[in-house]
Amino acid sequence: MTEIYIGEPDTHEPKRAHLMLITIEIQDSYANGDDFTRTETVTVTPPLVGADLDDWATNSLFPFTGQGERYADVDSIHEVTVLGCVSRPELVGAAFNFG
Repeated sequence: MTEIYIGEPDTHEPKRAHLMLITIEIQDSYANGDDFTRTETVTVTPPLVGADLDDWATNSLFPFTGQGERYADVDSIHEVTVLGCVSRPELVGAAFNFG
């Protein structure tokens, strides 16, 4: 797990923020029939132990979905599946749907 340090806005004291690498498969399906699947390894903040994983995925994984401005006005469904995560192996196989 990687650690970065960020300053607290009011105190300017360092605060540790842990990040992890996670490999995900992203499936973007659009109402016009276009479908895209890709695999990416990204850096995200890990979920807190006992946290709602759907909330975590919405905040941490959903931003990696989509195909950009060309599809911004097209109805879509996105699915993200965790393929690998050394720091949190219990996440492997988890799938999250958005849209």
